[in-house]
Amino acid sequence: MILSDNGKALLKILIPYLEHVEIRGDSVRKCPTYSEILHEIMPGRRLERGDDAGKLLKHMGLDDLAEWTKNKEFPAITGLIVRKTERDPGIGYYNIIKETGIQWHDHIKNAKNFNWKAYL
Repeated sequence: MILSDNGKALLKILIPYLEHVEIRGDSVRKCPTYSEILHEIMPGRRLERGDDAGKLLKHMGLDDLAEWTKNKEFPAITGLIVRKTERDPGIGYYNIIKETGIQWHDHIKNAKNFNWKAYL
């Protein structure tokens, strides 16, 4: 499977966030929200009432990147993006990683140590 251009663009946005994310036990902190990432992809885009940034991102590379990492058995870096209130990636992410048997915080820890730039 080849990573789409949108997936690569999202990956390029996520890589710098790996330097700032903190993992304490099974807690992952200082992650960007879906809205923040959407704003980076589309700086002029304002969310309207009822808009869901996570759903919008699915069509802008999020699903492609998630499927690509799953297919390649790479760390699930898309878990770096979290919901604003809950501060976790949400059910869509958990559905993707449940087959790996690896917990969210471990995927992010592994993502921090992975050479993503080789795939840009």
